[in-house]
This record gives sequence, C-alpha cells and structure tokens, in this order.
Amino acid sequence: MNNIREFKAVVSAGVDLTIPLQGNFLYVFSSLTYFTVVLDEGNKQSARSGSRFSVSEFKAIRIESLYDQTIVLKYGYGEYSESSATPTVSVSGSVSSKPSSSTLPVTSDVTIPDGTTTLIIPPRARTRVNLQRVDSTTGVCRVWGAGVGPTSGIQMVQNALMSIETSEAIYCHNDSGADIVFAIGEEI
Repeated sequence: MNNIREFKAVVSAGVDLTIPLQGNFLYVFSSLTYFTVVLDEGNKQSARSGSRFSVSEFKAIRIESLYDQTIVLKYGYGEYSESSATPTVSVSGSVSSKPSSSTLPVTSDVTIPDGTTTLIIPPRARTRVNLQRVDSTTGVCRVWGAGVGPTSGIQMVQNALMSIETSEAIYCHNDSGADIVFAIGEEI
C-alpha cells in the first residue's frame, strides 16, 4: 500500500520555497503554470500539473516559480497512480457536509525577535493557517513545527506567503539579523 501525502504550497513569484518533504515519488497534482522543482538540491527540472518524479529517495524539495501560484503536490513512498490516490467510497443513508471554513478569527501580527525560535501560533482545532511575512527585513527565517531551526523548516523570505493545513503548533526560527513580522490568518 502506498503512503501518499498531499502538500499545498502557496508560492510567490520569484521566491524559492524549500520544503522538508520525504519520499521516493513526487507528483504535481495541480499548478497554475510551469515551475522549477529541485529534489535534494539535485538537478533543476521543469514541472507542471501532471509531472511525475521518481528517485531512490528525497528528503526535501525546492520550488522556484516566476508566477504567484498554488501548487498541490502528492508525495510519499511507493508508486503514485490516480487509482491509488482516489479510493472508492460507498455511502448509505444521508450525507451532510461542513463548510471548509466556518470561522475566520481576527489575529494580530506576530513579531519574531532576531536570534530566537518563537511560537507563532499555538495548536488548536483548525483546518488551515495562512502566514505572510510583512516586515521589510531582507533576511531569511524558517517556519515549521517544534523542531524548526537554522537548517530545518521552510525558508520564508520577505513577502512570502505560506498556507499549511494543520492543527499543530507553528514556530519560527529567526536568525535574519532583525525582527521579523508575520500576518496570520486561521481557518477554523
């Protein structure tokens, strides 16, 4: 059985996004247009919706795009096929659906002091967190879970936007040389 996972990356034009994803296959489920993907700092390869990559193993990918776009990736170990990603489901009785986002709480900007690893947003029941760097600092910080640090997590540069589907806590490691500010939006 395949271990298929999905990651949605909101990529800003001209911003390189490094993501700590692991697997031996990468499938571009959807993208607006072409972009460049690099598996484990290997060769740059052009990609778009429907592109497939198979390697012995990767531990991180880098996305480079000339355009603002949302890219949905399927990745994991094994082999990816459309049929393995779309299970057949039978339902009897009534079916109800919940809106994808019933509440959008108001949040204040969060400042991350230079030289710290700081909790940006605590864990709670939510479907998605949207983060955008809104400071004027040109340095890079890293964002991810509790293990984020100088060499782990997703790099965020000035004006970068990231959307994460998680209910876990999100942290920022900042060694950029100045304070960094994030605008945050949660979807509950």
